[in-house]
Amino acid sequence: MKTIAIMQPGYLPWIGFFELMHRSDIFFIYDTVKFTKNDWRNRNRIKTANGALWLTVPANSGGEPLLSDILIDKKTAWRKKHLKSIELNYGKSEYFNKYFPGVEKILSKEWYKLNELNLAFIKFLADSFNIKYKLKLASEMPERRDLDTLKKVERLIKICKISKADIFYEAAGGKGYLENEIKNFEAEGIKLIFQNMEIIPYRQLHGEFIPCLSALDLLMNEGENGREIIIKSGSKFKN
Repeated sequence: MKTIAIMQPGYLPWIGFFELMHRSDIFFIYDTVKFTKNDWRNRNRIKTANGALWLTVPANSGGEPLLSDILIDKKTAWRKKHLKSIELNYGKSEYFNKYFPGVEKILSKEWYKLNELNLAFIKFLADSFNIKYKLKLASEMPERRDLDTLKKVERLIKICKISKADIFYEAAGGKGYLENEIKNFEAEGIKLIFQNMEIIPYRQLHGEFIPCLSALDLLMNEGENGREIIIKSGSKFKN
């Protein structure tokens, strides 16, 4: 049985992103869709003494570009701000000294495309949690031209068929528009399973537990042990 997941790349994604990656034989970075403002593509949250704090990468989104083409706005010192916020709020976490150098290395580089920055952090976090993965970018698929002519759901089914997938493991957020499409997937021999995350509380600094933050929060507080929390949080997966 081959399982695939298809997800838009996000900035410092939450742990559910990596649970999808862990369960998948192939994990598609869906970067051939339009960028959406005020979404997770260029921002995420970390924890502070005053609650959750948004870290946002400024993006030039005029003209409705695709995710693969979004350029980072260089008018602000956002990299310095993000580094300072991470250091200030996680400096006393147990695994800060182990993983901050990796974060610093990424944010010390001058990035031009948001997609490339997001991929760097996705790989860094997955590797840090010892999650095995096989990534494919939709923007680099040989069949991209044909895929671009299809409607939203048809495109997802086609990617599944190209990959010879038996299972399409979809994030819970896709349930709203895909739940009525289950029969269309089944007609093509594809089982559609929706992610069902139940976040297991883990150690955090700064008081009461806040769920659904960037996976960076889990990494700084639990280190590579966070892998088991990621897996168990999505343990209802069945194939």
